Amino acid sequence: MENRLVNGLVMILIMSVTVAVAPLCLAASTLRLTLVIYDHAKVGQEKLTATENTVSEIFTHADVQLIWREGFAYAAERHGALNPPPEDPATLVVKLQPESEAVRFGVKSVCGGIGFESGAIVFVRSFDPTRLGYVMAHELGHILLGPNAHAIVGIMRGTLLPEDWERAEQRTLGFTQSQSQQIRTWIAERGRSGDAQLNGWMAGTGQKSSQSPGAELKIEPALQVRVLVYNGARVSSRELLRAEYRAARVFKQANIRVVWTDGPVPKSPSPDVAHEQWAPGDLQLRIWTRSLAEPSMIDSDALGFCTSIEGGQAVVLFDAVRSLVCSRFSNPADLLGLAIAHEIGHILLRSVNHSSAGVMRARWLPSDLHEAETGSLVFTREQSGSMQNEVRRRMGLQIAGHDCGWSGPSDPRADTCW
Repeated sequence: MENRLVNGLVMILIMSVTVAVAPLCLAASTLRLTLVIYDHAKVGQEKLTATENTVSEIFTHADVQLIWREGFAYAAERHGALNPPPEDPATLVVKLQPESEAVRFGVKSVCGGIGFESGAIVFVRSFDPTRLGYVMAHELGHILLGPNAHAIVGIMRGTLLPEDWERAEQRTLGFTQSQSQQIRTWIAERGRSGDAQLNGWMAGTGQKSSQSPGAELKIEPALQVRVLVYNGARVSSRELLRAEYRAARVFKQANIRVVWTDGPVPKSPSPDVAHEQWAPGDLQLRIWTRSLAEPSMIDSDALGFCTSIEGGQAVVLFDAVRSLVCSRFSNPADLLGLAIAHEIGHILLRSVNHSSAGVMRARWLPSDLHEAETGSLVFTREQSGSMQNEVRRRMGLQIAGHDCGWSGPSDPRADTCW
């Protein structure tokens, strides 16, 4: 997979060099990192809690406090809130997958996991909480430290030795001092961005900021949307991950970060947007087959559709994607990612209209699909600017001097809000 942040944790014998771990204590200025965890490997609550405790202890030595959230409950909580606060940018998603899934992701049999910008996948090869915890901390380290994070000592060693695992059992294996500082810097930078987002949200909801007057941060917060994915078509984990990566790459070129979250049990969206309450923040993506959709909702050759622009609800039809792949595209996951980007584009552009070129063309030409395979099929500059403003609006931030922390448009179908 292109540009992935991590090489797997490999356990093969090589030379050993030891590294010291600081005494366990939390500084008064301890930074916090939120981890949203999905237990697809069925580890079980008792062992999962023990694993989380192991990871928390490792990060405590780096003066970082971990806050654990169960994934499905977290997604349901945010989805159920009328106007949820912006998500802390110092939040990562961890998905525990069974060992058998490693092959489907195309990784080596000794690979411990894969890290991406928004989180990590950890393949559960051992239910031992200590080993699983150290593998998880290693993969998180790749995200926090960068793609070239392997070291010759400590938990980020590319190949852990038997003596390393002995130190892990003794709770003396961890990040080096310089690695700990890098991790704290990563979290601190996102914390400042999160403060700015929270201030904008609180101003929009009429709440007072805890900062003193004039102390609000002036930096531009990272533009981010969270997408709840309901996989009703049962797309494989490998294909869905690749599709999400492809779609996120398109939005990244528009300076918008997309965070994907597994939604709760799939349910039907409401096509009646006229009576919906305005709910900014999280978007909802349903991956269906045509049999799950009402015939009146879709055209015969459509790959997807929006059921509510204001409510942030979109559907992509995986069987339609597969049909097009057979004739024009090399990989169904790549085309699925492109279709996802197109439908989310409708939501963030607040319009059902199409353009004459780019991602938002109504019918892609063979040349468009070729550009998509090379990563050059993107949103136009004007579309990127419009979507950035819509993300700011949904985050409760100000747009060109206008406060968008309002209760919602008088017409939910309106294409603009300012």
